[in-house]
Amino acid sequence: MSSFREWKDRERHLIINKYKGGCRAGSSISVYRPLNVRQGIVWITEGEKKAMSIAVILGVVVICVPGVNTFSKLFQPVQGGQSIVEAMWAEGMKMAVVAFDADKDTNAMVRDAESKLLAKLGDAGFRTGRTKWNKAFGKGLDDSLFAGARPSIEMVR
Repeated sequence: MSSFREWKDRERHLIINKYKGGCRAGSSISVYRPLNVRQGIVWITEGEKKAMSIAVILGVVVICVPGVNTFSKLFQPVQGGQSIVEAMWAEGMKMAVVAFDADKDTNAMVRDAESKLLAKLGDAGFRTGRTKWNKAFGKGLDDSLFAGARPSIEMVR
């Protein structure tokens, strides 16, 4: 359980939850890579279900950020000293497609996060694109994919 961290009080012979203020799970990034993957392209989205659906249905590598405003984690060094973006580039991924929710048309926070992420990916050398789909199929790309509709990609750089 993410909100429990064992601490042993040896004097009183008790095991105590060290976290008194709630969860300390943090937020992580997931990477989904289907078996028959289209090479050279990585998709970035927010939400685990969405990421899994995109990976399986479209056959692409998908990176899932825990929230649209947490994309900076993609550029931070992890184990081995490389960032996730650097690792994707080293694997031959030269194009990145951002698939944030369709409410970016009305939600400034989502729209701004998408624009900033696309700019940073472009600065890192990636060709970049953003997804578009008919919102009648749903706010998330997964909803559209489950309805049988495919997104279009608007190239940014």
